[in-house]
Amino acid sequence: MVPETISREIKRLDKGDIIHFNNHFITIHSPEKLDAFILRE
Repeated sequence: MVPETISREIKRLDKGDIIHFNNHFITIHSPEKLDAFILRE
């Protein structure tokens, strides 16, 4: 579950995911890291 207050866009790329998180761009290269990022926030 992701908090509704988080504004983000996730784009699928060949080398990883780019997350647009509150005007910051974060590249994540694995689903595990993606889950960890979402849970940490």
